[in-house]
Amino acid sequence: MNIRVEIGTLAVPMTPPKDAAALDSRAPSQWGALPGPLVSTKLQAPASVSAYRERPRLSAVLDRGLEDSTRLTLLSAPPGYGKTVAVVGWLQSRGVAHAWLSLDAADNDLSRFTRYLSGALGTVRPAAADATADLFGPGATPSPELVSATLIEGLIESDDPFALVIDDYQLVTAEPVHRLGRALATQLDCLTLVVTPWPGGATSKNQ
Repeated sequence: MNIRVEIGTLAVPMTPPKDAAALDSRAPSQWGALPGPLVSTKLQAPASVSAYRERPRLSAVLDRGLEDSTRLTLLSAPPGYGKTVAVVGWLQSRGVAHAWLSLDAADNDLSRFTRYLSGALGTVRPAAADATADLFGPGATPSPELVSATLIEGLIESDDPFALVIDDYQLVTAEPVHRLGRALATQLDCLTLVVTPWPGGATSKNQ
């Protein structure tokens, strides 16, 4: 088995290291009046592996993701083949500003997904943390496109590039969440890394 990174038509195989198990904690932003705190470990990249060695070919492909024309990079491989470690090592070696979101099956709910996505984006753009808090009141069902537009309003405080890393995306099957992801991938002037593929197989999107 190989890990495959796809961006445009370029694919790079790599030998898998072991994933890191330790997670750091960071106090999350409070999200309007919604009950319950955010789980901070979902918003924090795993700790780096001390023995991690950079893979020049893989890093070169990920570096291309920093170009303005690239909005989405997918890294595909079975569990345990080092996808997360590869991205964490690249982020740290390049000093890339980034937001991180690890998903679970409960994130198929658009309200919950949006809440955590807002919290993740708020680590690099503070205005985004509470940007969508008023959209999900009792009985409210905002469209993914409205959620995306509202998030983007909270992100335009700065045009400095950053990476959005979404881990374990294969756990999401809900179409409204997919629509929100697609809207952000095509509208944000930043790098979006999805370290596990969209359902149905790996793809890449360039703008």
